[in-house]
Amino acid sequence: MNDQMQIGSLFVTGLSGSSLSKQEAEQLSLLRPSGIILFKHNIDTSSACWQDSLVSLLADAKSAISRDDLLISIDHEGGRVHRFPDPVTRFPAAAAWGDYAEDATRAMAQELRSLGFNLSFAPVLDVLSEPTNKVIGDRAFSSDPQSVASAGAVVISTLHSEGVVACGKHFPGHGATFADSHEELPVLDVSKRQLEERELIPFKSSIDAGLRLMMSAHVLYPQLDKVSPATFSSSIIEGLLRKDLRFPYTVISDDLEMLGAAGVSLEQRGVQALNAGVDLLLAGNPKDRKPVEHAISMANGITAAIKTGALPAAKVDEALNRVSALRKFAAELDVSAEDPREHAAILGCEKHRALCEQIKQA
Repeated sequence: MNDQMQIGSLFVTGLSGSSLSKQEAEQLSLLRPSGIILFKHNIDTSSACWQDSLVSLLADAKSAISRDDLLISIDHEGGRVHRFPDPVTRFPAAAAWGDYAEDATRAMAQELRSLGFNLSFAPVLDVLSEPTNKVIGDRAFSSDPQSVASAGAVVISTLHSEGVVACGKHFPGHGATFADSHEELPVLDVSKRQLEERELIPFKSSIDAGLRLMMSAHVLYPQLDKVSPATFSSSIIEGLLRKDLRFPYTVISDDLEMLGAAGVSLEQRGVQALNAGVDLLLAGNPKDRKPVEHAISMANGITAAIKTGALPAAKVDEALNRVSALRKFAAELDVSAEDPREHAAILGCEKHRALCEQIKQA
């Protein structure tokens, strides 16, 4: 087992607001997560100078965490999953992209990089096979597995070419559910064969396209695991994803603050996810807006489980190695270390606005 002080590197954590309090900075220094994720409440929309505020927030977080290879992430899909105010270009949702998937992704990636981000939680690789599924809806490229696979592969390669790490989600598929895993635990009662014929096709394609980060779903698949949702299921993560699909890279949980994960205590969520084969734990957006504090509670649970043997040290070592490799991969994409404000002219530029209109009219 590596030094237990490294447990914090198994986390990507949210931040409480648009600036760091002294307490939160101290907590980040203690935890030293591998990454941070930003949401709308981290963007100061009260001022036209929100970009300056964002630069300061990211600089303060980097200083507190003290990692040169910090993963700075956000959900940036287009459509309703868009965290920024103007002038950042707001592209239509993925369902509208069609032949413009590469162009839209390139524009979005360039704007993300100009703001200092190097990881986008995209693409959505779910097949929208249940039309009433509101949580996925137009976030999915299509109801056709091959169309989703093709578009997803394009998005992955394009993000990487622009210096942004891609993340495929939500494995092994959230598109056929009725419930929203943000609010409850969805159940998808399908066989492994049914998954292979539909849901898994885009995920297989994403692996071939060079995906390095896969997000698990807080969805219960009772024909694969009667008790645990995918995030906490070794049958799904170790068996289906790693053994059957031969995915050797990093697996990140969906937000462990979502109600789809609430069947497990806060202190045990990290333990159970790691035992299932997840490597990176997302503690993003709790209702009390104390994500770093929650991550520390999970980290303490992991340390205790290692000591008792409930979580094998070898499994933690595997996760640490995969996470370290992911940070190295992100660094090798050569994300600019310059002040992002020097490149701010690309935000909402004429070219990107024109492209946006083309997609809307297609």
